[in-house]
Amino acid sequence: MDTPYLINEDSFKIFKQFVQDSSHKMFDDYIGLKNEVKDVEHDQIIGTVFKDRMSFILISGESFNMIFRIFFNSSDFIKSVAESIDMEESEVNDQLIRDFMNEYCNLVAGALKANISEASNQAVGISIPIVTNGFEVWYFGLKRPATHYFFWKLVTENTEAVFSVELEELRGFDQTPFNNLKEEDTSQTEDDIFNF
Repeated sequence: MDTPYLINEDSFKIFKQFVQDSSHKMFDDYIGLKNEVKDVEHDQIIGTVFKDRMSFILISGESFNMIFRIFFNSSDFIKSVAESIDMEESEVNDQLIRDFMNEYCNLVAGALKANISEASNQAVGISIPIVTNGFEVWYFGLKRPATHYFFWKLVTENTEAVFSVELEELRGFDQTPFNNLKEEDTSQTEDDIFNF
């Protein structure tokens, strides 16, 4: 029997908390923006997320596929990019912002890869992060067998970024390792920042 389509389901509570915590800490350490984790409102999930960019990365194992996404507005991160690479804000272009957010996406995915691999004792790989233009539409009526969806946002003083994880079960999937993920030190040294 296929796993029902669910959003932020309790059976993956620890997994969702781990992903949220990783995204939150990386946002603070790497991007340099103090932030607060909040749930995405129900009507926003079934409506449209209007952001001008989406960065995403695929994380795959023997028994699962996962897509981690962040929706953001480029203009919100000009100051963070400028401070990270010691540039004037006027010198920050769209490509620098894309690279900056792709690296953030890669850091979160790297933490997931390492922890899921250790907890499940299976090989886990990640793709190259990609930034696209536009927005994605989420519909509550969309239904894919054995797929789980998780949504949240990180809110700062002046902006917010919306996140989603899509977790697809493949043959032999075991939920247990996803609820045995352990928090790790995600802090970055000065040499790590903007190193891509």
